[in-house]
This record gives sequence, structure tokens and C-alpha cells, in this order.
Amino acid sequence: MNPLFDFGLSQEDVESEEKALKLKDGDHLLSISSAGDVALNLLARNSVKIKCIDINENQNQLLKLKIKALQYLEPAEAAGFLGFMPQQKDVRLKYYNKLSTSFTTQESEFWERNRLAIEKGVINAGRFEQYMARFNSIGLAIVGKKKIQGLLEFDNVKDQYSYFDNKLNTKRLNKLFQIIFHPRIYKGNAIAEQGFKNSGKNNIAEFFFQRFRDFCCSTLAYKNYFLQYTFFGKVLFKDALPDYLTESGVKNIKRNLLDLTIETIALKQFLEKSQPGDFNRFHLSNISDWVNKEEFDELMKLVFQVSANNGRISSRFIHHLHPMPDKLTETVISETSLGEEIIKTDRYPFYNIVPYMIIK
Repeated sequence: MNPLFDFGLSQEDVESEEKALKLKDGDHLLSISSAGDVALNLLARNSVKIKCIDINENQNQLLKLKIKALQYLEPAEAAGFLGFMPQQKDVRLKYYNKLSTSFTTQESEFWERNRLAIEKGVINAGRFEQYMARFNSIGLAIVGKKKIQGLLEFDNVKDQYSYFDNKLNTKRLNKLFQIIFHPRIYKGNAIAEQGFKNSGKNNIAEFFFQRFRDFCCSTLAYKNYFLQYTFFGKVLFKDALPDYLTESGVKNIKRNLLDLTIETIALKQFLEKSQPGDFNRFHLSNISDWVNKEEFDELMKLVFQVSANNGRISSRFIHHLHPMPDKLTETVISETSLGEEIIKTDRYPFYNIVPYMIIK
């Protein structure tokens, strides 16, 4: 199955985003859609208004389908339908037929062209997810499936770190990382080439390997859906599912669904048509990895113009963080130390996080 999306699952931990944004009820958030999980998780946990934008129409179709699943299926059914948990193909198609009665013409045409993604669970149709799945069985064979499962047995992170260091941290695992994340293989296959425009000569395999220990250990593994999905292709425990797939999360989303709107548009174009004060919170994902310095400067100037006073930005990066434009260094203040503290307990710590405070 060819990748239908860049990402089937957003890789930002909602708890980290809340801390970076210092989110509170009543906030107006502008968010990059990506796979939609950040927006849905935030709406499941808060009463905020969210505008999701993405230049990629397919990513927005994925977000819209996730919303439909929450509206018309039970949380456990939605988890299976989307691909977080095992589900038979015919059951997924039954749920799809149920959802399709509420589709727009555009949505119907899109998903009829892509029924295979429905059958396999749509989050598995992402470029990144498919790439990692190719190496999943190899990784489990090298490390040992039972050893990975051993991480799930602990109820404190100290013991997890000790277990990792004694059982999992091997030269063979490091070598596997050098293969999986070698730029010639990883670039274009796991991540679109544009996402590497600022990578320079960074050893991305070594960086990921260093963060892998924290990924396995800094939070309780049996509660980390990112970890379980990465290793086993599914979430193993119902209590580990994303917030938007819990009973309470679904109720909150249904209650506040009108506060979430979606538009397919480039970030720059959207900011240019927005008015000062329209938003006071900005989730920009890892935009710094995808644009050059000139483009970044222009985007940040527009964010500043659109933001209300005391606004906040959450920005991620793997390869490179562009500095703020000179004219904004005293009005858009980076909180690097807060970001360093947040990443210590991030459930997917492969992206650095930098919060910013906007002063007008």
C-alpha cells in the first residue's frame, strides 16, 4: 500500500504541548493539522477553540475521518477502526459504511479511492508508519520481543531505566539504528525530502538512538501509546489510548466539536488573511525543519502580527531551530529551559520542543 499521508499519527505528546502553550480554557489555538491527533487530544482535555490548517488535503481528510469515527462509533470501536487496536477488515468496512452516510461528496470520493487504507486501519497508511513497520519484525528479532514486553511490567521509571540499560542497550541495537535512520534510506522513505532541508551533516541515527532510551523509559511504558504502537503496531492497553479515544475525551469533543474547524491552506497564506488578535496560541509542529531561514522569518513576523498579547508558540525541531528574526528577539521570547524540562517526560521525545512567549 502506497503511503496516503506523511503521518498517520501525530508525534507530539499532548501533555508537552499543553505545558509549552500553558493552555487554558477559552484560548484560541492555530494548529498545523498533521495527522490531527494534537488538536483532538487538546480538545478532549480542554475547552478551547482550534483552527487546524494544513497544505496537504490528505492530512485534513484523515483528521475529518477521525472526527467522524468519534461522532458515530463507540471509543473502542473507533480505536479499532482507525488502526490503534486490532480489527477485522470486514468490521472496519462495516464501520466505514456507517460513517460514510455522513460524508460530503469530496470525502466520499476520497475514501472510495482509498478503501484499502480503511481496511488496514487508516493510521497505518502514513509514510512514516509504513517505513517503521518494515523494520518492526527485524527490530523485535534482534532485541527480543519478550525483552521489549518486559518494559511494560514496571510501575516506575527508575526500574525501567535500569532494565533498559541491562537488557536492551546493545551494540546490535545501535547498529540497527544506523541502518534504519541512515539518510540515504530514511530520507524520502520515512520523511518527505523537504523535511531534511535543514539537516546538514547531523548524525540523525545517533541522535535518535540517544533519545530512544528516554522514549522507552522516561514515562511508564504500559501507559505510552506511542511506544506500544511503535514496537507492536497496536496499542496494547485500553487505558493507554490517546485522550480523544477515551470515554471522557469523546464526550468533551462532542460537546465542543463546533470549536474545531479545518482548512486546507498554506500557513503563510492563512496568516496573511487573519486579523490581529485572532489567536493567542500557536502549535507549529516542527516547521523549522521544513522551511529555510527567510521563510521562517516571514512566518514568525506574521504570527506576531496575528497573535493577541501574551500569546504563546509551541515549536518543535529535530534537525535545526532557526533563530527568531532580529526585530522579534525582544517581543517573541524563547523559553529554552522550559522546553528542556518538558522533553524529560515527553512520551515521544525525538523532537526537541521550544516554547515562546509573545509580548505586544
